[in-house]
Amino acid sequence: PTAPFVEGDRVRDHAVNGTSTVAFPYAPGADDESIASALWPWRTQLVNASSGRSGNDGAWWRYYQFTPERFEADVVITYAEVASSNHFAVTDGGKVMKQTAPVVTFAQGTTRDRVAAVAATLNTSVASFWLKQNCHDKGIRGEGGGFTSDEWERFYQFNSTNVRQLPVPSRLPVARGSEIEKLVRD
Repeated sequence: PTAPFVEGDRVRDHAVNGTSTVAFPYAPGADDESIASALWPWRTQLVNASSGRSGNDGAWWRYYQFTPERFEADVVITYAEVASSNHFAVTDGGKVMKQTAPVVTFAQGTTRDRVAAVAATLNTSVASFWLKQNCHDKGIRGEGGGFTSDEWERFYQFNSTNVRQLPVPSRLPVARGSEIEKLVRD
């Protein structure tokens, strides 16, 4: 069994621009024996990757850290953890997100329009300014000495703690968020 796999550098311009595929041992109907058999050629790497860690039920082919609620959510917002500016995108659940593409989840029953409104707010220049003031400036990725006077060249680490603390207005731009999401989907 496989699932779509999203990396942070694929989250740009309000969208997830392409996915890879990853082995997914949690698919409905997947049995441990067939998964172990399919992944047997990579067992040494998988055992070494999970050695000394808890959370994979002792099975060497299971993910070290898997959160079913994130995978099973109807809709989430994902974003590029390291980027020169804020890139948040509304996407359907059912994807495996690499640590470079963290997710914002919502309470069950939250409408897609409301999620799109939050994403529209997170993609504003005001949110970008706030995040750049509060997140780690990673410089220019090691080229030319690290830091630069040109703002467009700087990369920031938008960690989940800072994203969670970003002030969001009580009135969200639902119509604008829905329109942006519609344009992205078309």
